[in-house]
Parts: sequence; C-alpha cells; structure tokens
Amino acid sequence: MSQDKEKNSLLRHFSINENKIALLYSAYSEKFPERASLWSGLAKDEKRHSALLLDLDERFKEEISSWRISNNAPAILDYIGNFIDDCLEKVSRPETNLKEAFSNALSLEQSMIEKKSFEIFSTANSEIVAVLEKLNRETEGHKQWLLKYAKEEKEEIE
Repeated sequence: MSQDKEKNSLLRHFSINENKIALLYSAYSEKFPERASLWSGLAKDEKRHSALLLDLDERFKEEISSWRISNNAPAILDYIGNFIDDCLEKVSRPETNLKEAFSNALSLEQSMIEKKSFEIFSTANSEIVAVLEKLNRETEGHKQWLLKYAKEEKEEIE
C-alpha cells in the first residue's frame, strides 16, 4: 500500500473506530436506562468525532501526502478497534453490568489519550491541528464525566 493510501486509510479507520465507540455507548444507553443520558450524550459526541474525521479526510485529500504519520499508527488504531469490537460483542450478555460498562468506557477513553491517538498525524495545517486538539480535549472530558458517574454509581451501591 502506498504511503498516501495508508494515510487516507488511517483517517477512515480512525473515523470508523469513533463510530464504533458511538455504537457501544448507544448499546450501553439501552442496556442501562438509569444512565441513558450519560451514554447517549457520549454516543452523540463520538458520532460527531467520526464525522469530523471524515470531513478532514474529504477536505484535505490533496494535502495528505505532506502529513507525517506515526509508525505505530496502524497498531494503535487496530488495538482500539479490537477492544471496541470485544466490548460490543459482550454488551448483550446478561452478565455485563454497569460497573463493567464504566470500566470498559474508561479504559477506552484512557487508551485513546495514553496512546496519543490524536497525535498519529502530524501536519502544519492549523485547521487540522485544531480539530485533532479539540478531539483530544473532548476525549479527556469524556474520561472525566465517566469518572464522575462511576464514582456516583459506586457510592449508590455502597
């Protein structure tokens, strides 16, 4: 695969992962109606993230050849995608509980931050940089929301 095609493929892969996260959070919203507003809000954000990444892909196709990509970018996106797939497969199981949903979501959001998913592309284009920085800030915000709600859930159980 040529480097340009690989770069385009990675943007789409990234967008697909964001969309799969939205599907997971939507499934959690249905499974755990007592926290539906949290999960639905997160799912809405993830759908928007997916759309923003697709928009970048479409608007900057001509410029993509000048982007630098991290050597481990495909592995990062595959790791996250596989984790999401595993969570989606388990969500319908009766033993999947709210504590596990919070744990999975926190692991996922933390992984996106720690693995620097939003830094796999490097470009001088300030508009692209701004979008990727926004996605990173929002992912950090998701992590904080999840921590808050997980703490509240733990206190309700005790």
